[in-house]
Amino acid sequence: MSDEEGMTLGGLATRLFGIIILVLGLLLTYFSLKTDIGLVNPRIFTPIGLAVALAGGLMLIAKEV
Repeated sequence: MSDEEGMTLGGLATRLFGIIILVLGLLLTYFSLKTDIGLVNPRIFTPIGLAVALAGGLMLIAKEV
């Protein structure tokens, strides 16, 4: 017999939140690279977007305890 219980509500919420954060981080990175330089250089947001996308990716691969 297997000890797996299947997907729980907490695991589903973690995965959904991870997907949302990953997409937001990728969008922030994409638009910071494609935007023209104005008052503030948008390239300073590229590392922030990558860090947010990395956090979302880690949430997707995290295991429940």
